[in-house]
Amino acid sequence: MGTPIVDDLKNAFDVILHPNTYSYKNMSLGEGIIKFYKVMLIPMILLMIISALFISSIASSGGLFGSIFGAATIGIVIISILIDYIIVIPIGLIISAAVIQLIAGSLLKWYKGGFGATFGGLIYGIFPSLLLTWLTPIPILGAIISIIIFFWVIVVETFALSKLHNISAMKAFGGLVITGIIIFVIVIIIALILGAALLGALLGGLGAGAIHSGAYNTTAI
Repeated sequence: MGTPIVDDLKNAFDVILHPNTYSYKNMSLGEGIIKFYKVMLIPMILLMIISALFISSIASSGGLFGSIFGAATIGIVIISILIDYIIVIPIGLIISAAVIQLIAGSLLKWYKGGFGATFGGLIYGIFPSLLLTWLTPIPILGAIISIIIFFWVIVVETFALSKLHNISAMKAFGGLVITGIIIFVIVIIIALILGAALLGALLGGLGAGAIHSGAYNTTAI
């Protein structure tokens, strides 16, 4: 019998190896976050070690300046990884689950299991990324792993949401796609509105400047 963290890691590997047959469970907010932290701990440490070694190997050829620059870069990278894993990713999962449940659950009426089912599906879905991201700093292999992670996250999320909401895999996948499209359209609309407002302010400023300049020239004459 292993430690809780080792047991959670084994379960996470079972999820990504058998996404269609794993016995998924709904997760409350607290349960999901705790599960996330348990699974991410060792891979996060490995990612920091691999990143530090990779940066050191590059910086070592730069002499004293390279060593100083490398040490500073390693510090920044490690802090960034800690912030991402401890704060940014968990908050992103919570917000994503809420938005997906709002659109696919409340609006489309496809997801019937509630927030706990959707949040649990996203927690299970992040496992491929948590378990494999530490390999991405490795040249060439990292690019291949990144592609695998992208597609396998979608596969696991689809099966997890399908089973937790007791719906077809196609409907589970469709909910993710439609939610993504709606969010993309909203972001584009907001960007266009902000762009139009900025352009209007710029043109207004130029126009005011031209009027002021004209008035000054008339006065001078």
